[in-house]
Amino acid sequence: MVTDQTDESASGDVQTDDKFRNAVVAYEKAQGRFPICKDSLQKGYDIDSFSDSPGTPGRQLIRRIEVKGRTHAWDGDEIVELSRAQYEEALEPLGDEKMDIDPEFDHWVYVVEELEEGRFNVLPTKNPARTAQKFELRGGTWRNFVEEEAEVKSEQVCFEPDDNVPKRRSIRDLPREPQEEMEEMQEKEDK
Repeated sequence: MVTDQTDESASGDVQTDDKFRNAVVAYEKAQGRFPICKDSLQKGYDIDSFSDSPGTPGRQLIRRIEVKGRTHAWDGDEIVELSRAQYEEALEPLGDEKMDIDPEFDHWVYVVEELEEGRFNVLPTKNPARTAQKFELRGGTWRNFVEEEAEVKSEQVCFEPDDNVPKRRSIRDLPREPQEEMEEMQEKEDK
């Protein structure tokens, strides 16, 4: 889980997200569900939440939850991120699980804002990986992944489809630059 805190303290100890996960457990219990925390090093999600306690006949998995902790309000331009594993997990249909799945099952991201005095604000969001209508590629990040930056002069290269225009079958059928055509005509005249 990514929080807005560093992964290591000044002493080199790894900080955990336990307080945020514990807040989600408290929230899930208050909603009448039975949450089970996964190993903190597991990739993809943090908590499975069930309809009933372990051993109850008919117990079903209702929610698979990724927890994102914030030490301040999540608003404005504040970002929470999904890792590749978390994103792929949220898109993956369940089927090979050794448990019953509730028909309303889905993946959830719970953003947890730390308030004061051990209080937290829990903001559950149903499967943003499936819900998103678009993905933003921020220049500060994605520009580093471009194949090659190149400056070009724009010219019309796209053509509107027209049923009266014969379909081109070869690169030789493409229009040539006027200079190339003139050079070819000159060569023919010189012969």
